[in-house]
Amino acid sequence: MISNPKWLPPKIDTNGVWEIVLIKLYNVFDNDFIIKKCHFDTYKIIFDDRKIDSPYEEGFWHLISQVNHTTNQREPDFPRAQKLPWCKPVIENHNDDLIKCWDYEEADKRIRTYIWLEDSDYIVIIEKKKAIAFLVSAFHVYDEFSRLKLTRKYSKRVQNCT
Repeated sequence: MISNPKWLPPKIDTNGVWEIVLIKLYNVFDNDFIIKKCHFDTYKIIFDDRKIDSPYEEGFWHLISQVNHTTNQREPDFPRAQKLPWCKPVIENHNDDLIKCWDYEEADKRIRTYIWLEDSDYIVIIEKKKAIAFLVSAFHVYDEFSRLKLTRKYSKRVQNCT
């Protein structure tokens, strides 16, 4: 097994009362994306700051939960949530040799940047726009099918990150 890079912080323990875990998770998000800000090279990272039926921003929910396709509701995704502290360091260390970083043209013609810490099964997706980059999502890569899908996108990349 390959060890994680030195710049990668530990995962968050998501065991316990969900409301308390949620506060711990939000403190990480708040620190990394609101208080201290995050950058991809010269691009300031922004996120969906709408609050829909929640005191928390939609951008936060996209980093710790996934949609249940039966109920169409977002539900906690614990492996994803545990890796929340990795999001900012992965973005800011995208030039590390352990990361695959590339631009990919989606079916709708938008260009998105994929930042994949492949050996640790974690991916961050951003969309660059002028001086900012929108944080689309970040998640734990669960299975071989998802790895193959990302590998195909990498092989069809528009360009590598600079």
